Amino acid sequence: MPVTYTPTHFWSVVFARTGSALPTVLPRSILLLPLAASAVLAVDEKLLVRDYSGGMNGLATIVGLLTAFRLNDAYSKWNRASEQLLLLHAKTRDVLAKLCAYTGQQPEAVPSIANVRRLLVLACVTIKMHIRGESDFSEHVECGLVTADEVAALTTSTCTKSVRDGKRDKFPSRNRPALVFHWAHAATSSMFRTGMLQTPNHHLAIESALTDTSAVFEEIEHLGVSVLPIAYAQLTRLVSLLFLVAFPFAYATEMVTIWSVLSISLIINVLFFTIDECASQMETPFGMGINDVELTKTIRRIDKHTAALLGASLGQVVDNYDIFPETRRTQDHHDDARRMRASLERVPTYARLNGTGPKGDGGITLNSVATKVRRASAVISTIGRGSNIEPIAEVVPGAKRCAVEGGGRGSGGDVEDVMVELPCRCSSDACAPRPPMAPLPDDIEVKEGSHEGSVGLQT
Repeated sequence: MPVTYTPTHFWSVVFARTGSALPTVLPRSILLLPLAASAVLAVDEKLLVRDYSGGMNGLATIVGLLTAFRLNDAYSKWNRASEQLLLLHAKTRDVLAKLCAYTGQQPEAVPSIANVRRLLVLACVTIKMHIRGESDFSEHVECGLVTADEVAALTTSTCTKSVRDGKRDKFPSRNRPALVFHWAHAATSSMFRTGMLQTPNHHLAIESALTDTSAVFEEIEHLGVSVLPIAYAQLTRLVSLLFLVAFPFAYATEMVTIWSVLSISLIINVLFFTIDECASQMETPFGMGINDVELTKTIRRIDKHTAALLGASLGQVVDNYDIFPETRRTQDHHDDARRMRASLERVPTYARLNGTGPKGDGGITLNSVATKVRRASAVISTIGRGSNIEPIAEVVPGAKRCAVEGGGRGSGGDVEDVMVELPCRCSSDACAPRPPMAPLPDDIEVKEGSHEGSVGLQT
C-alpha cells in the first residue's frame, strides 16, 4: 500500500524513511566507491594524467534518455494499474446498484442479488490470486465467500483433454476469474428468466456492466504479468553502470582531493540507483511492496461497499466477508489522512456557502482569511470534546458561537444542538437569510460576552 504523506510538507517528504528507496540503494552506491578511490590513486601515481571529461558527454546523453524513457514508462504502468483498480471498484458498484434498482426490492430477489454480490467479490479475489500466483482458497471457504464445490470446479475438476494423446487438464488457473464471471452472468440470466428482472433492457444493462467488469480483469492481467523485454532492461542498467564506473576516472584530474571524488561519486551513484529502484518498483505495481497499488485493500473495500449498498437498498444489515483483515486501516491511518487534508489550502467553507466572490464585503478577501480558516475549523472541531472554546469572533470577524465551558463528550457531558453561526457576506438582495440559531439545552443560560459580535454561554 502506498505510503500516505502530506505533499505540502517539503522536509518531511525529503527525510521520509518509510517507503524510501535510500536504504536499498545505499549499499550499491557504496560498493562502487573503491573504483573512485582507485581513480584518485591513479592520478597521484601519474597513471592518469589526461582529462577525459569531454568524452563523457555523449554517454551522459544516452544514459539520460534511456533513464527518462524507462522512468516515464514505469510510472505510466503504475498509474494505469491504479486506474484499473478504481475502475474495478466502480464497475462492481454499478452492477450491484442496477440489480438493487431493477428488482424493485422484491423479497424473492434478495438471495439472488446477494449471490451475485458474492460472485463479484470472488471474481476480484481470484484476480488477485492470479496476479500474485496464489492458489489457497481455505481462508475464503471459512468466511463463506466460496463453496467447496466451486473450489473443486476452479482447482481440481477436469475440463478438457487433448485430441492427440488424451491428456486431461484441469481448469486453467490463470483463467479462474473468467469462470467466476461466467457464474455471475448465469445468475443474472436466471433472475431474468424467473421474472425478477422484468424487462430485457434491465437484463441487458446488467449484462453490459458485468462484461465491462470482466474486461477490467484482462487489463489488470496485462499490467500484472507483463514486464519489459530483458534486452531493454539489461541495456538501461549496463549503460548506467558504465557511466558510474567511468565517471570518477574521467573527472579525477579536475578534482582537488580524494574526498571530493568520493563525495561526488557517491551522490551520483545514489541518484542513478534511486531512479532505477523507483522504476523497478513501479514496473510491478501489483506486488506486496509498500509502494505498490492497493490491490488487497481495494478488494476489501469492494466487499464492504457493495455490502453497504445492498444493506442500504434493503433497509437491513447485510453481512460482509471481512476479507483480508490485515489491510484494515488503524486509527493512525485515519489521523494521517486527516492531517494531510488539513494541511492543504482550501477555500473557506462559509465563503462558498454565502456566495462570496474573490472579494467579499467589508474589505475581507479570501486570501486574507485563508490562514484563519484552519484555526476556525480547529476551534469548531473541538466543540463537544471538553475544551474551553475561545470566541470565534476573534478568528472570523462577525461570527457568533455557541459553546459550553468544560462540557461535551470528552468530560462526560451530553450537549446537543450546539452550532456556530458564521457571517453572511453576500451583498445580493436575493441571498436567502441565515437560518435561525439552534435551540440551546435547558441547563444553559445566555449572557452577553466580553467580545463584540460574540455570545457567551454559561452552565
